[in-house]
Amino acid sequence: MAIGERFFDYSPKMGKSIVKEEEYDADFNKDGDKEDTIQFNNADAMFAPDRPWWGEAIAIKINKDVGNIDISEVISYINLHWKNDNTYIYRSVYKIEF
Repeated sequence: MAIGERFFDYSPKMGKSIVKEEEYDADFNKDGDKEDTIQFNNADAMFAPDRPWWGEAIAIKINKDVGNIDISEVISYINLHWKNDNTYIYRSVYKIEF
């Protein structure tokens, strides 16, 4: 998602993650409060802690801070060859503007 040229990315943080419920304003363990520290092991996408997955990959490729990736850099990355350039983006990606 982008607002203007600013790119925002959300992907579930998979693998072992230790998070505080209050940081995500979520009751991950469904015990009625948001005060626990929870360990996820390959959490599913719903309410999972997040990370900028494309943003991280793009930042490494162009040697730029992940928080400063813009939409033109994302589009350039998407247009690279999925295997030769190690993006592994091989399905359709759509840009929708409104």
